[in-house]
Parts: sequence; C-alpha cells; structure tokens
Amino acid sequence: MKVFRSRINTTWTTAIIAALGLTLGVRDTMASRALGIDVSSFQGSGVNWTSVKGSGRTFAWAKATEGTTITDSDFTINQNNGKAAGMIMGAYHFAHPASASAASEENHFWSVAGNYIDADGKTLMPMLDMEVFSGHVSASSYSDWANQWNNAAVADASAKGVKITPFIYTSACSACNFDGSVAVWNADIADYNGESSQTGTPWSTCGSCAVWGSGVWDAWQYTDSASVSGVSGGVDADVINNASASPYVAQASYLPGDFNNDGRTDYVLFNAGSWQTRSSTGTGAITTFSFGTAGDIPVIGNWSSPTAGEAAVFRPSLGKWFVRFQSGGSSSFLWGTNGDIPLIGAWSGQMRDQTVFRPSSGIWYIRYGDTGNTTSLQYGQAGDIPMVGDFDGKGMKDQVVFRPSTGTWFVRFGGTDGSSHSFAWGAAGDIPMIGAWSGQMRDACLFRPSTGTWYVRFGSDGHTVSFPFGANGDQPMVGNIFGHGVIDQILFRPSTGTWYVRDGQSGTVYNFAFGNSSYSLVHE
Repeated sequence: MKVFRSRINTTWTTAIIAALGLTLGVRDTMASRALGIDVSSFQGSGVNWTSVKGSGRTFAWAKATEGTTITDSDFTINQNNGKAAGMIMGAYHFAHPASASAASEENHFWSVAGNYIDADGKTLMPMLDMEVFSGHVSASSYSDWANQWNNAAVADASAKGVKITPFIYTSACSACNFDGSVAVWNADIADYNGESSQTGTPWSTCGSCAVWGSGVWDAWQYTDSASVSGVSGGVDADVINNASASPYVAQASYLPGDFNNDGRTDYVLFNAGSWQTRSSTGTGAITTFSFGTAGDIPVIGNWSSPTAGEAAVFRPSLGKWFVRFQSGGSSSFLWGTNGDIPLIGAWSGQMRDQTVFRPSSGIWYIRYGDTGNTTSLQYGQAGDIPMVGDFDGKGMKDQVVFRPSTGTWFVRFGGTDGSSHSFAWGAAGDIPMIGAWSGQMRDACLFRPSTGTWYVRFGSDGHTVSFPFGANGDQPMVGNIFGHGVIDQILFRPSTGTWYVRDGQSGTVYNFAFGNSSYSLVHE
C-alpha cells in the first residue's frame, strides 16, 4: 500500500529481501508479537484469507479509501472474507492532506468503511495512512490535520456505539512531520531495517522522530515484500507490539444510563429505592421499578451487557453492593464501608467493576466484575471528588480526583501505566464531570452553580470553552442524548421537576417535565 519507499531504509538487495522472507517464515511459528499484513487492490481480489490465517497471521488492514473520491475495489471482499476466516480486520485510508480537509476525507472514509467498524470482536482499529507531506488544507499542521481526521472517525464510531482509537501510519523518518499531540493515537511505524519482527524496533532509524515517546510503537510494518500463503506476490507485513491484537480491537462504547439499549443516554431518577427511567427516543416512554432502599447510593453499570445500562446501589450501612441485571435477576456482595464513595470502572473491559474511594485514606478499592478479584491503590486525599475517566485512551480505568480546595485535577493512568498528571481547572463549589467532546472520556468539565456556567477543558490539546446553561440548584450530567456521538449537557431542576438538555452539536436547548423534588438525578 505504501508509496514512500525512498523515505524508508531500502538498502537491501532483492536477494537479501528474499532471504529475509524465508527467515521470517521460520520465525512465524514462534511469534511473540502478533503477525499481520495489510492489503489493497494491488493484491487483487483473490486473497485466500483462510490460508493467510493458517500461516500464523491474525490481523490485517485492508485499504478502504483514498482522498475524497477513491474507493478500493477490493475492500468489501477483503473485509468479508477476512472476518469469515477468523482474521481481525481493520480498514485504512490513504490521506492527501494537501488536497482536501480532514473532515471531507474522513466523510468519504466513513461512507465506505463505517459499516465494517463494529464492536464484533473482529474489527481492528482503523488506520490513517500519512505518506504525503506537501501541505495541509484547513489545518495548521500535519498533526492538526491527522487529529481532525481521527477525532471525526472516533465521533462517527461513537455514534453507532463503537469505541475506537485509530492508528496513524507513517515511516520512522516522516514521523518528524508530527508533534506530540498525536501521541493520543496508536502509532503504526514503517521501517524496513532488517531487524527481527519479533525482537527488533522500528525506531532504529530516525529514533529522534518518535513523537509518541522514545521507542514507543503499537504496530510496525517491517517489510513490504513478505511471502505469505494465500497472497500472490510480496505483501506488506506487520506486527503488533503485543502477543495478541486484542488490545486494538474495536469495543462497544459505554453510554451512561442507556437502559433500553438504543445507543442513547436515558434520563434516570432515584429516590429511596424507587427508580424512574425516561427514554431519550420516541415519545419518551417512562419505566419504573423498585431496587434498593433509603440511604442507598445509586450507580449505573454494564454487568451483563457491554452497552445496556443496569441499576446498582451501594448500601453504606452494610458496605454492600446490590446489582439488578437486564434480565431482572440480581446479585449482592460486600465491598466497601460506611463513608466510601462508590464508582463504576472498566478495568475488566466493560463498565462492571465496583470501585470505592475512601476519603479518610485516599485509597481506591477495585473489585473486578468479571472475576471478583480485587486490588487497591492510594490516590487522592480527604475532600477530593473521585471520578473514572479515559485520559490515556485505554478504556474507562483512569483514577481521577478533583480537589476543590485548590481547583486542581489529578489524573492517574490506569492499567500498567500508573503515571500521574495534574492541571488547574476550576474552583471550590464547582461540580466536576468528565466528557468526551474530543472523542474519548478525557475532557474535564465543570458546572458552576453560582453562575449557571459550564466550563470545558479538552483533554486532546488543553483548549477551553465556557457557556451559560442552568441555575443554582440544578443537578448536571453529560451524555449522548441525540445519538450523534457528541456529548450533550443535561440538567435536572428538582424544584420544578424539569429537565433541560443542551444539544452539544447545535447548542439548541430543550426542556420537559419528568420527576419531582423528591428525586435525584442518577449518572454513571
């Protein structure tokens, strides 16, 4: 698929390349990094994907589009046959940033590839192929152009309930065209340096261009001349920097309070064990059920479904959780103590992990919803307001606290990273939230009751916006009410039993009556 071989180390002779291809065939049987290929119509429509899978390859990207008008003639057959053979299949777009805006090129890509980007366990994150560096339309830099394209793809995927973090493909040396702002996306680096795909690195060439971080990469295209069973002629060969491509498979998006599983946030109220949900689609059908009792703290998670919301309560007096499944069944378990603040996270892959933050010690206690295993860590102090976010793009498992006394946010990346970051944003009395205006749950948001003002800080680049919406006494939350993948601002006014919804895309405000002053809003 690549055209910039002059930018990549091409000092090998044809004989050496052929010999390397034979050597790679031996290594494939002992792969510690997942093996894959990428294809386009250059390979023709006759790729035998069963043979490709049998050769030890587990993933592939197939070209979908180029620019604003070109559609790869073999994209559909590659996607369908690849997935049918058990391959994890992704789509890629060849960019011409000097010819068109990122938005117009992404629109073309999504119109072709969108139907193949699903939370089906078989979809590899899409890839933006950046090889042409002769200018950038409607963007301040190549990084800005790439970020615009990727953010648009993330929003389109989110609108259909799919969570993605796209790859940026470029050569090791061409990576110098970018800056560190692209580090939020997966890095797919091309470098034909002759090193072993299983032990080498794409950064042996132009290592100073590694804007993702020194030596950091997610995928590596290590040759364009691999011999792979099922493919006629040489083909681009890749490895994932992991034994499996699973961490890079598209997942179902978490939508707070989506009780009817329609891909939109619903309106949810709780009062002393009484729940009311109002659908955000159609005529706004209202459902009521009893679950819990006075003094319980309500939360919403995804225990039995990756997308449909399910009710849960934490009972401080007992340190006990109660979960109500979509089927109507329930379960309970001890986890926490009086004074703990309950939250839900996705350390195990979906929003079903029970978490309590203990203000007295600043310790987080996490219980994994899939296995019941537990862990704990210290992050925060008394007076902090805890939240769970996705600042590093690896899922809803980052520990976040807002410290009202100093107006400071502290973010600890979850998983194996554990690094911590902080920034000043807000003041005492503000109500903190996390939203996905920039494509994932990493945007710091504040509602200031004293002025009825919202403040949003975008986690992608740190820029900020503010706007008036609401009044003192309103209860705020964010969600995807209209199903367009853009975060909407939501307020419940207990004094009048009125909801106000601000469309995050158009800014239009809607209101309707639902509930009364005895109820409180429930959010994720």
